[in-house]
Amino acid sequence: MDEAVNPEEEITRFLRTSSHLRRGIGRPHFAAFLPKLPNGEISVYRTSGLAREDVIGLGAQYVEKPDLPLKGHCLSLAQDFFALGLHVVPAPNPHRSHANVRGWVADPQNRIIAKKLADKAELFVY
Repeated sequence: MDEAVNPEEEITRFLRTSSHLRRGIGRPHFAAFLPKLPNGEISVYRTSGLAREDVIGLGAQYVEKPDLPLKGHCLSLAQDFFALGLHVVPAPNPHRSHANVRGWVADPQNRIIAKKLADKAELFVY
């Protein structure tokens, strides 16, 4: 999947921390989308066409760690990232469907962008 990401593609962000879950409203917390470094990137997977069980399996195999089990994942469309000035760039390691979200800037604006992404994402809790 080295080809360019289409706006209609489903993008999955796996969640390792319970604090990234907002169970009551079915949305992730905005912190789930914040890069660790202010101008860093976040890891996502391109999951269009995959059944929910296959998405969970992908996360279990390539994201989950023995000491840090996955708590869930959230699903967005690539266009949600593009509309906010971010880029979803294929990065086929560790898996061919892996990608990174780039375009973050060292700015408090990152919190606003992350909140907008969280408000559009659908949450799946394990």
